Amino acid sequence: MLDQAYSRRQFLGLAGGLASIVGLGLVGCGGSGASDAAAKGSAAAESVSGEVTYDGASSFQALVEAAAEKFMDANPDVSVSGSGNGSGKGLTAVAAGTVTIGNSDVFAETKLEADQVKNLVDHESPSWAWAPSSPRT
Repeated sequence: MLDQAYSRRQFLGLAGGLASIVGLGLVGCGGSGASDAAAKGSAAAESVSGEVTYDGASSFQALVEAAAEKFMDANPDVSVSGSGNGSGKGLTAVAAGTVTIGNSDVFAETKLEADQVKNLVDHESPSWAWAPSSPRT
């Protein structure tokens, strides 16, 4: 899958997205014992298990799939699954609690009611990482 050349911008975007997904995956899999696992040190981090689900912006789909694949390779007891049905559906699903991660390339306030937005945590990513790139000439 990664047998093609990437620009520095694309690489940084992929690396930043991967780091975000890994961090969110650890939070999503932590459950109520997350603070206990942190107290036990790195040995507890090696035994990450659970399920992470996502839905949302199709613009993130390729990045999320690549990050999920790498995360599951490193953490075989974790299942990451989802789809890119659009920002509105991702925000609605995460607000309803039917997915762990709701990917969106728009602000939640544009798609949800204020009472739904107040319970969400925004994990911003740099917008330049998602900007389309063109071949250099």
